[in-house]
Amino acid sequence: MEWSRCLVLFVACMIGILFNGVSGAEETNEETINPAVISVVAVVGGVIGLVVIVIICAEKKVNPNVKRRGPPDWTNNLILKRELDEGFTDISDGIYANSPNHVTRERLGITVTDAARWNGGMTSGKHVFEINWPKKNNRGFSSCVGVGTSDVPMKKQGRASLVGEHSQSWGLDMAKQRAIHFGKVQQRLYLPIPDRYFMYVDMDSGNVSFGDDVTIHGRNAEYYGNILTGIPKNSKKPFYLMISMCQPKEQVQVYYRGTATTGNGFNLIGGAPFYEDGGKGPTRPQEQQAVVAVAPAANVINVYSMPSAPQAYPQQPAYPVQGGYPPPYSAYPPQGAYQQPGAYQQQGYGGYPPQGYPPAVAEGSHKKKSKGHKRSGSSSSSSSESDSGKKQRKELKKLVKLATE
Repeated sequence: MEWSRCLVLFVACMIGILFNGVSGAEETNEETINPAVISVVAVVGGVIGLVVIVIICAEKKVNPNVKRRGPPDWTNNLILKRELDEGFTDISDGIYANSPNHVTRERLGITVTDAARWNGGMTSGKHVFEINWPKKNNRGFSSCVGVGTSDVPMKKQGRASLVGEHSQSWGLDMAKQRAIHFGKVQQRLYLPIPDRYFMYVDMDSGNVSFGDDVTIHGRNAEYYGNILTGIPKNSKKPFYLMISMCQPKEQVQVYYRGTATTGNGFNLIGGAPFYEDGGKGPTRPQEQQAVVAVAPAANVINVYSMPSAPQAYPQQPAYPVQGGYPPPYSAYPPQGAYQQPGAYQQQGYGGYPPQGYPPAVAEGSHKKKSKGHKRSGSSSSSSSESDSGKKQRKELKKLVKLATE
């Protein structure tokens, strides 16, 4: 029973209870029974009736087959068919195909719901698809997966459960955890849909079931049972795997994993997939995402390595070639010993001591001379220079006197 009918039934019950309570109050003695008390009793009875109606009309939330563990038995004998392994070929104009198995919704905004349709159609047999649809920041308000014919439109205005609203489509709305056909809810799931899971399409019985990825969780993975039911058996129109989404940048990966066969096949859990003609099938996504160690190039040097004996700084190669920061400048003495005359000026360190001042003058000119101190040869030369200076000063004084007279 639908919720609209339940609501109508509840309103009718409430009106009937209130009407009977008021009419009963008029017939009874007002001194013995207060009409307000009868009204309160009617409201309480209405609430109890609502609870009963909700319990009766509530949609079935637990599928009868969910207690079963592991995938269906027919997944133990699979074979790949090339006509079902071509990926998405029919997509909406708001979806971009990164690869045949990987699609991204490029349309900005959530006012349009876009869809993508698998290439290979199914009219009979049992088929397995592996779906990687991460939940966090990736599934939109109405992210749906299921089956539908070519009559199902590829886009619709607004946020809608596009796969499942059409008469020729059956879809699982993962955000709301409900199975939909022709806009009506068939049943609900009691567990959230994981990031990676399997979709089992059984066209012989007209059912679609879902379950955890047994290749990750092992044989004890949860199996949700038949979620989408009532698909036409042996239909003349082929049914295709379909997805719909409305979240910007939403990404989905789908891989065809095989069809049940009566001959020699492979096991879904551990077998190596191969085609009917004997060709090797594609590897699983887990194998494709394996990290391959790459050896560094020959000209790459460790950025933390330092030369054992640093060369003189002018000849040191540029440190980007060495791959790291150079040692401190103190480790690179300038060319030529410091004791060599003019070494400071050659290296461009500012010319200290200043030019024109011999080292003797710069070192000892500020010191007082002590009495009785023996003077070296350098001091005698400096005294001779001072005597010549006295003579010059005397001559200057004479010239000044002559000028003043």
